[in-house]
Amino acid sequence: MAVGETFLSAFLQVLFDRLAPHDFSFIPRPDLMRSELEKWRRMLLRMEVLLGDAEEKQLTDKLVKMWLDDLRDLAYDVEDVLDEFATETLERKLMADQANIIVDAGRALVFYTGMRSKMDDISSRLKQLWEEKDDLGLTKMTGGTSSTALPQRLSTTCIPTEPVVYG
Repeated sequence: MAVGETFLSAFLQVLFDRLAPHDFSFIPRPDLMRSELEKWRRMLLRMEVLLGDAEEKQLTDKLVKMWLDDLRDLAYDVEDVLDEFATETLERKLMADQANIIVDAGRALVFYTGMRSKMDDISSRLKQLWEEKDDLGLTKMTGGTSSTALPQRLSTTCIPTEPVVYG
């Protein structure tokens, strides 16, 4: 498995953990948010199995390289949205604990509207990347390692390598 493939795969694994159910009780339509995050998780899981093939093909196909870059950018954007949810949730808990008040519902609506727009954008980009995989001929890799694994290093000396050293 190549370095880029390993990094993106590991990053996606972290995202899968973070896409687990969250407490969205402070926003309108929390069920819609949970449903959307579950769709993202399933779509990213499907894309993850294409990484080996994409990693190999990117060496000869610039469009595949662009697809991988777009997938990486999208994964960062998903992480940013999840960070915003986490930050808002923590901020609401802190405000409620410190002031013993119910946090303004209007603020929750503004947050929900902004996040809904970002989530719609990410969902459409995910769908577009999934559709592009067919045009690029990306398929699920079977087997354990990529054929682009680092080749065995050749000797840079003219001295023969002895299997046993006597000294």
